[in-house]
Amino acid sequence: MFCSKKPILSLKLLEKNPFENFDKNVGDVVDAKVKEINKGGLVVDINGIEGFIPNSEISHFDYRNTKKSIKVGDTIKAKIFEIDKEKSKIKLSIKQTQENPVEKFLKENPVGSVIQAKVKDVKQKVAFIDLGDIEGIIKLQDATDNTSVKSISSLFKEGKTYKFKVLGAEEDKVLLGTKQLLEDAFNKFTSDYKVGDVVKAKVKKLIEKGAFVDITDDIEGFIPVSEIAKERINIPSDVLSLHQEVEAKIIKIDPQNKKITLSIKQLILDQERKAQEEEKRKKEEEKKKAQEEAKKKLLEKLSQKEEKKEPQGEGLGTLGEILRKKLMEKEGK
Repeated sequence: MFCSKKPILSLKLLEKNPFENFDKNVGDVVDAKVKEINKGGLVVDINGIEGFIPNSEISHFDYRNTKKSIKVGDTIKAKIFEIDKEKSKIKLSIKQTQENPVEKFLKENPVGSVIQAKVKDVKQKVAFIDLGDIEGIIKLQDATDNTSVKSISSLFKEGKTYKFKVLGAEEDKVLLGTKQLLEDAFNKFTSDYKVGDVVKAKVKKLIEKGAFVDITDDIEGFIPVSEIAKERINIPSDVLSLHQEVEAKIIKIDPQNKKITLSIKQLILDQERKAQEEEKRKKEEEKKKAQEEAKKKLLEKLSQKEEKKEPQGEGLGTLGEILRKKLMEKEGK
C-alpha cells in the first residue's frame, strides 16, 4: 500500500523577517503610527514592525483621558522598552518620553514655595486645586489647626484664587497647605510686633461679639465688642463699618492658636492719658519757668539796691548779699 504525505507550504517562511532590518534598540525613541486602539492599549506600526503600547505606558497618571485624545492614524512619539525578536514583539511607552508633570512642577516650584492657584472642587475634608496639566490637593489638616472647623468648604470656595505653600507630592497630585503660610506669617509678625504696639487694620467682618480685621494680607486680628469704644455699645456696627481702616493696640498674642486680639478703646485711653500727661508736663514747665523768672527779677532788684548802699565793713555782707547768696545756693540745688 502506497502512502504519500502532502507537502506543507508557508508563504511566511518565504517572506523576509522584518526584524532583520530593524535597527532600533531598547531606549530608542521612534515615530509610531496608531493602527488600532483596544482595551489593553495601542497597537502601532514602526516602519512595518508591529508594536504595542500598554495602557499603563500611555500616560503618567490618568491614561483614559490621554487615550481618548488619540485616534487611529495618529503618529506619536514612543520609547522602546522591550524587544522580543523570537516572538516578534515590541513594547513601547509614551509616558517615558515625557517628564513626569508632578516632578516637573516640583522642580519649578520646590517644596516650601508659595504659589497662587484657583480652587476647582471642594469636598468636606479636601479641596482640589487647578495647576494646569496636573492637580493640587489640600487636606483639612493642612488648611487649619482650628479643631472647630469641620469642613474645608468653610475655608475655600470653588473658582476663587488663594495662596498655597507647596508641601510635596502625593501619587499624581501636588500636596499643598495654607496653615503653614499662617505659621510663617505669624512668626514673622510676632518677631516684629509685641503686646502694646499699635497697628493699622481694615475691618473685614462684623459679628455680634466683635470685629475681624486684616492687619496684613496674611495676619488677621480680632477686636472684641467691649474693646471697640470707650462707651458701651451693643453691636460693633454701632461704631464700625466694613472695609473701614482703624488703628488699634495689640492687647494679646496667642501663639498656640495664632490669634491676635486688638483694642481701639485701650488706644484711645492711652492717647488721652498721654495728652493729660503732656498737659501736666507743660504746666509744670510753665510753673518752673515762672519761678525762675521771679527769682531772676528778685536778684536783679536786690543787686540794684546794694549798688546804692555803702559797704558795711570788712568780712561782713549786706542783707541783700546774704539773701542773694541763699537764693543762688537754692538755685544750684
